[in-house]
Amino acid sequence: MKFFDRLIASILLITVCLPLATEAQPTGPPGFEKIYSQRLDESHNAFDFWLGNWEVTWQRWIGKDSYQATNISQHRVFAALDGKALIELAYEDSIVLDSKTAGFSIRYFDDKLQKWVMFQCWPGKNRVSFSSLQGTHHHKRIQLYRQGKLRRPLFGVPAGTTYDNRYTFSDAHPDSFRWESSVSLDMMRTWATLNIAEGNRLTDFDALVDDQKQWFTQGDSYDCGDSLLAPLAPYLGTWTGELTYIEGKKKTKYKTERVLKPFLSGCAALGYQINYIGGEIRKEIIFVSPLTDSDQWVFYTLNNQMGESHKTFFADNMGKETLFTKKDTLGVTSSGSLNSFSWKASKPNKQIIKGDIPEKDWAFQLQLVRQEED
Repeated sequence: MKFFDRLIASILLITVCLPLATEAQPTGPPGFEKIYSQRLDESHNAFDFWLGNWEVTWQRWIGKDSYQATNISQHRVFAALDGKALIELAYEDSIVLDSKTAGFSIRYFDDKLQKWVMFQCWPGKNRVSFSSLQGTHHHKRIQLYRQGKLRRPLFGVPAGTTYDNRYTFSDAHPDSFRWESSVSLDMMRTWATLNIAEGNRLTDFDALVDDQKQWFTQGDSYDCGDSLLAPLAPYLGTWTGELTYIEGKKKTKYKTERVLKPFLSGCAALGYQINYIGGEIRKEIIFVSPLTDSDQWVFYTLNNQMGESHKTFFADNMGKETLFTKKDTLGVTSSGSLNSFSWKASKPNKQIIKGDIPEKDWAFQLQLVRQEED
């Protein structure tokens, strides 16, 4: 898809409204029950209004003060990780500008930055990339920002020029909202609004939860065929196993579960892991995808530990044994001291993940066995 048309799909639905305390909250998507939360944690709950299902009408700027309606998409929004994060799943059945609208975003409040940090992936036809915005609430609006480079000329400015992108959420009501995507080509002195989205709450919404469109599949194979995720196939599915922490000569073992399945029309994989550490249950979201623009694989994870940021690891390729190396991205320093881990499909239906921190005499090993699925 063209760059600014892809901006249409990149929606950040944020509000300044108070939580709807009296309204019944939706249930989580099938397969996500173990990490689903009713609400965001009360310390950072500005997004509670957004929980639920939405129909969103999009408009694209066509010149002067004119906008043209383009498409309508459906969005499911729910809290996860004991209320630490908010997840958005979006899908639209019709084809718009040679692609379907299918998207994913996850956001949380980063205590170190004192900002909301959002990770998003809205793939095009056989093309996958990711981006992020950060921002805060000002003057009854939430505005988030990121920088990028023009993929095509705009307003006489050549391709390759750095621009600032701003998402603005305003006019939020219990059953409606307004979102805008604007760009600045002069270091934020002036802005041009290129896309507008208007959402209306849905009370009866099945588009993302029928038998063929579970939360992890999100549609058919129009955007990406089976070949894009083929290297990840040995690691997909439902797994159980044992997590071993190694500190010097001491080894401690815990039960663990992992789910990782394709979604976004076969362009990426989404899942979660649960570790039963004594009497504590630790949860994390996992997102894995090839990045076609940079010819890399990304492994993004966010856990339910308040105060910790997300972690991003990258690999040059994906195979039967892959080394992922941590890299700070999206303007956020990854939490923890683990700098890399190896991911290996050791035998049919088995996998092993290992990592260590030599200077701290600490290591871990995760052994998993694939479970039969209905």
